[in-house]
Amino acid sequence: GLRGWLKGLEVRAQMVRMRARPRLAPHARERGPSPGGRAERPSTMIGAAPPALRVFRSLGALALLISLAASRPCPEERMERSVDRGPEVEVAFANEVGEAVNLLWVNGDGAEVFLFTFEPGDTAAQHTFPGHVVRARLPGAQTLVFSYTVPDKPPGRVSIEACDGMTALQSETVSAERWPEFDGLVHDASAPCAGHSSDWSCVRYVSPEDVAKRDKASYGYHEDELAGTAYKVGQTVDHMFAWQAAYITNVTAYEGGYLKMEMTDRLKEILYPWYSERKLDSMRVHEVIPGGFTNNDKAPFDIIPLKAFPQVRGAIIKEMRQVLEWWTKQKLRHSETFGVRIYRRDAMLVNHLDRQETHVASAVLQVGQRVDEGWPIEVIHPHKPGLKEVHLQPGQMILYEGARITHGRPMRFKGTEFGNIFTHFAPVGWYGLDRNRENPFFRTSVNVHGGEL
Repeated sequence: GLRGWLKGLEVRAQMVRMRARPRLAPHARERGPSPGGRAERPSTMIGAAPPALRVFRSLGALALLISLAASRPCPEERMERSVDRGPEVEVAFANEVGEAVNLLWVNGDGAEVFLFTFEPGDTAAQHTFPGHVVRARLPGAQTLVFSYTVPDKPPGRVSIEACDGMTALQSETVSAERWPEFDGLVHDASAPCAGHSSDWSCVRYVSPEDVAKRDKASYGYHEDELAGTAYKVGQTVDHMFAWQAAYITNVTAYEGGYLKMEMTDRLKEILYPWYSERKLDSMRVHEVIPGGFTNNDKAPFDIIPLKAFPQVRGAIIKEMRQVLEWWTKQKLRHSETFGVRIYRRDAMLVNHLDRQETHVASAVLQVGQRVDEGWPIEVIHPHKPGLKEVHLQPGQMILYEGARITHGRPMRFKGTEFGNIFTHFAPVGWYGLDRNRENPFFRTSVNVHGGEL
């Protein structure tokens, strides 16, 4: 609003006035941010995974992934001052904390100046200067989650991510105000799959015997799609993260690891007007997904990027976090929400497990479809035979524990359009499996789990 705009002008004027001041004396400058000319995150930021963790296809990398702690400490509280080191630059800050944060500028005297409250999923470009310090704190608790000294050559985008100091949020009570609303949206698991499969909204059990009888031409990879992969013709399950099943336990009381339900009215109001318009002007071809999982190098699909629409993306994240916190009964941080992925004829997505650092409590939102036959999500329980086919209609969604329950769409798609949004969360303070420390965020007693749905 006007007030925020005027506030921005005021802060910007302070920055400009600071540039007109005499430079700090040498002893004062030594106490300020250390100079650096490389476009990388400073030590106070959450860095990317080390290279060894990125080559996860090797057994050695998997061993590292299990044994290394994934702890990300929050920045230390210390005196910092913005120091003028060069001409104006622009940095796009992205809030990936999963919580709203207050973005702050530290002036030349070391005082924090409030810029604005940053909603989860939002990205905002800020004009600043090399040597200036930008921070982010949680509203209320004022926990420092981010401190960044702008380098001489900043990257175009800097992520503000969660850190271990946020674990205090885990003790907060998850708001139960809307739980009756969400309870009423859960679908009847016993509803039959009747009529033509294109109209199905149901869950169907498929026995191991029936799985074995499937036509390989209709499921999994074809011969001309194997280049650069370790897959075989007709393969429908990727085993890259299969090791996780032996370590990760339930994050919900639903032993089956998934729940089929209707979207909330609020979510539909957010999503559908935007989707109808953006299908006309914002759709583009999805880039090829490396390393397998899907065949979009041979059966291309499209995407409407949500990051180009931060207000819509932020509203979806806010709504889905409430839904997934109702399902898991614990505080969650946002990991990622992709745009609308629009599959085309002959597309498929092999069954797989998601990354356990970030994709712990997730959802697929069925946005739209034009199909010849139903195209279900398959879910495979690690200790139960057979699989379940979950059929959705537009306006419905499936919640699922993607790092524990194998899932995908290995059936070759028969239709012209199938639009999904994927959104992923993890418990606050959870950054991956570590056998050297207790994991307080997952239930370990099978007695608390309900029956499979």
